[in-house]
Amino acid sequence: MTCYHAWWVLCACTLLFASCQKDDLSPDNNFVNFKSLQVGQQSRFVLFKGEDYKSNANFDFTYTNDTLVVEVLEKKSDGYLVREFLSTGSASLNGQNNVAFADLEIQYFIEKNGNQIRIKYPNFRQNSRLFLFPTEFGGTINLEETVDPQVEVKGWKTNLPYSTAYVEAATNMDLFGKSYKNLNFMMDNRPMKQRGSGITHIYNKDYGMVRVSEYSSLTGKGYGWDLLPN
Repeated sequence: MTCYHAWWVLCACTLLFASCQKDDLSPDNNFVNFKSLQVGQQSRFVLFKGEDYKSNANFDFTYTNDTLVVEVLEKKSDGYLVREFLSTGSASLNGQNNVAFADLEIQYFIEKNGNQIRIKYPNFRQNSRLFLFPTEFGGTINLEETVDPQVEVKGWKTNLPYSTAYVEAATNMDLFGKSYKNLNFMMDNRPMKQRGSGITHIYNKDYGMVRVSEYSSLTGKGYGWDLLPN
């Protein structure tokens, strides 16, 4: 069953987000956004799984019943302290193994400096499930809006042909009946040259992270997190 026909996902979204009737979201400070970080902001993401990453024919993916909660806890000298945890009803907390170390709460700092944000970990053994870039590369994201080139999101991938390149581009994205405009697309598939995993982040200042995904060069299988509307 693909995400487009997962009846339980549609039902859940209808129940949870029936009050969100607009076709386009305006910037919402309730999200953990990168434009104006504030204590109390919270974003929620649903886990998906996909296959055949290298294929230009299969774009299908499925959602699981796992929800990642990302919450700004406190402002400190190192930036804003953030925690990540799986919501109580998540399948991986109740017998399934979609997420490794499902009961682990992860904390880190988001530090904003001009048009960049930096992720810093108080515990180097823990890594965010949302910010997947290796920390040895600096753990930074550029917030300057990308205009060209434009890529199209298709299923859990894009219309780009498979490559082992690093690509920055712009895109728009529809999720659960909501439209997110002027998003930055950052794909780093260079590790796939050495049989590593590729990663993609889709985000902007106003909404923070909208989608993140990681996929294996060996199996073509991948997973990721999609932002749920507030």
